[in-house]
Amino acid sequence: MARCSAESAICRLCSGIARFAFSEKLLGRYTVSYFRCTGCECLQTEQPYWLTEAYAGIDSNRDTGAVKRCLYNFALTLAVSRVLNVPRILDYGGGHGLLCRLLRDNNKDAYWFDRYCGPGYATGFTSSPADSFDLVTAFEVFEHLQNPGLDLDEIFSPRPRAVLVTTELYRDQGPDWWYLAPIEGQHVFFYSLAGVERIAQRYDYNVLIGRGFFLFFREPIGVIKRFILRHLVGSTVVRVLLVAALARDKSGAQSDFELLTSRLSKSRSP
Repeated sequence: MARCSAESAICRLCSGIARFAFSEKLLGRYTVSYFRCTGCECLQTEQPYWLTEAYAGIDSNRDTGAVKRCLYNFALTLAVSRVLNVPRILDYGGGHGLLCRLLRDNNKDAYWFDRYCGPGYATGFTSSPADSFDLVTAFEVFEHLQNPGLDLDEIFSPRPRAVLVTTELYRDQGPDWWYLAPIEGQHVFFYSLAGVERIAQRYDYNVLIGRGFFLFFREPIGVIKRFILRHLVGSTVVRVLLVAALARDKSGAQSDFELLTSRLSKSRSP
């Protein structure tokens, strides 16, 4: 984000004028300015020059909620994929691949992509956003994008049928907002409802705001499905789905084991 003056900047989503809102110390050492856009109403840091250091210092052991979030996102993805009948799924920014593995265990045609991490549990099932997918999930990803005005092209330009996103919406919170995550220093852009709607308009999608998620979709969704997604796909239903999914026979795991074994055998053949 190019600085216009000490009190303003250019918004990295809509190119509007962003006014200084407050400052916060990131990584315990950098005093960083935050700006609120007068156009899309999003909050953003100044140009994030500290990110290389922020990601180099990742301590995954301190993120004690990672597995719990993944299990919740797994059940949420199952719920949305069933309502929309979307068979082919890409987990964008998939971390160590646990979500992809859980989905495949439950016979979903799921794949993994992450530019900053190895596939881990998703080894053998990596892909690219440029490939054809019905549903792209981006859980706790959008707030990490340095330049969403450009970075979101990678997700939306291939035209998936739907994009399922979790991130905390910005509603004029102040410097004490927990989601700023100043110790980690990796959250650099925070989306208002107006900003989410601008993203939908830019890429010619509709957007539905659910309970703890928002869903971009291209094709019309009927009234009943909209009601289910907006009102019924919440924490209680997701937890019930999670218990049911974890209790199911994991035939997908065995199928993938056989597939990976076959690939390995072929690669070793003379």
